[in-house]
Amino acid sequence: SGVGSRPVAAISVHPRGGRGIRPRVVKPRAIAAAYALLAALSAGLAIALRDGRVLSHPDPVLPLGPTTATLASLGLGVSLAGVIIGSSRLLVARVEWAGRLARELRPFARVLSTGQIVLLSVFSSLGEELFFRSLLTPVLGVILSGVLFGLVHQVRGPSRWWWAGWAAIVGVLLGAIYAVTGSLVGPLVCHALVNGRNLLFLRDFEPERRRRPLGGLFGRAPHAGG
Repeated sequence: SGVGSRPVAAISVHPRGGRGIRPRVVKPRAIAAAYALLAALSAGLAIALRDGRVLSHPDPVLPLGPTTATLASLGLGVSLAGVIIGSSRLLVARVEWAGRLARELRPFARVLSTGQIVLLSVFSSLGEELFFRSLLTPVLGVILSGVLFGLVHQVRGPSRWWWAGWAAIVGVLLGAIYAVTGSLVGPLVCHALVNGRNLLFLRDFEPERRRRPLGGLFGRAPHAGG
């Protein structure tokens, strides 16, 4: 699977980035296991509350058949993933807070293997989408569940509220796809694609190198000498 194939298989988290503080080591598999537990609990509650319907909205905006709803949700989810990934690259290249945030997050991603990134992307999508979309959106609505999604994505540092606001917008859009089409397939795929692609970008991102203004929007940051 590629998981754990690199010599370094853990993320060292510095609580405040200060010197002299012993880092807290977080293993990618432990994070994935926590997301898997969240997914299981959320799915169990959704089953209990909605007669077994976990991936479908109990009262969607559009009365689509199961196949049509799944395809519509998938198409919107993949399209949204492309927009989010492209926008992220532009923000990192052009906006101060986004570039600073990428530099702050890079240490967490740089030690990950590709297999670990896939593992984290899949299970984080399952855990968060089953909780925020499948479980909370039908109860709280698209806006409130999206705002809560943004709030739990805060990070320490000066960029915390910018990042929380960006995550809230993404959460609202994912919730809208779920509520309109009635299918969770699109949000699940979108979330996994965005997490995976952005973790790869953060891992390979070179903040000390000069980036082309519009180049490499969907690829790695360019390195010196090509």
